[in-house]
Amino acid sequence: LQRKIATQAIRHYMRGSLLEDVVHKVLTSVMDRMAAEPGPLDPFPYISNLMFNILDSICFGRVRPFDDPELNEVIRIFEVFNDTVGNGFFEDAIPFLKYFPTKKFRQCEAIMKGFRSFVNKGISEHRKSFD
Repeated sequence: LQRKIATQAIRHYMRGSLLEDVVHKVLTSVMDRMAAEPGPLDPFPYISNLMFNILDSICFGRVRPFDDPELNEVIRIFEVFNDTVGNGFFEDAIPFLKYFPTKKFRQCEAIMKGFRSFVNKGISEHRKSFD
């Protein structure tokens, strides 16, 4: 029942103009910043910021500026996580190794602990402002 309610709420949000407004606002700010760049530019940081800003606004209802240090830290966490997990883990191939975690696996756990603290902070801020 909870899954069904959550799915319906997400569908309702996606069909409404709320998501469109958020995407438009974030995309406009990123496009203005890209247009201000002199010469050739690397689009990766702009696309990352755009994607994480949209996800942040969907989850926590706030749009952050491009140079927000908290958002940039989350982007950095995911880049490090992606580099670390890129080739997978021995623990995935040999299940009993989960009882003897490798250095790479422990690094991943530490990275995800940082991400969880970001999410928990956002949830606690949201609870304080919840009507």
